[in-house]
Amino acid sequence: MPTRLQKLVALLANGPSEAARLAAARQLGELQRAHPAQLHVLLQHILRHLFASEWPTRRAAAAALQAVAEAADAWSPEQPEEPDEAAEAAARAEAEGAWLSFRSFEMASALGGQSDELLQEADLTAVGAAPSARRAAWAPAGADAAAVARVLAAS
Repeated sequence: MPTRLQKLVALLANGPSEAARLAAARQLGELQRAHPAQLHVLLQHILRHLFASEWPTRRAAAAALQAVAEAADAWSPEQPEEPDEAAEAAARAEAEGAWLSFRSFEMASALGGQSDELLQEADLTAVGAAPSARRAAWAPAGADAAAVARVLAAS
């Protein structure tokens, strides 16, 4: 025997009229008010109808979501009044090494198997050099450094 939730969801999808579908949507909101712990189950049943091919079904599902949202309690997470230094230090210790930095960045490991070919095409050690040295390092083989500088300056 189908449950009340199953009956209301079926009416939401296949109701004979718009009024019947909207009444089912309101009843789903009342069902949320009666069983607040079952919010996720209720939402799973309603959300699948938001993507239905029939427009009235999508509208009824949206109305049901509105009714459920109005019936649900407002979420207010508890914030600690004072920062917990021990917990903060433990979190920082756990995240140690998870952050990226330029000091630990290795181009060869980022490029994988293509690193040798790409590093040979351009001298990446010129990054800390003067702008003219960087332009010359990235210039195609046989290109005039002054011509490359004019092109880069124009762009």
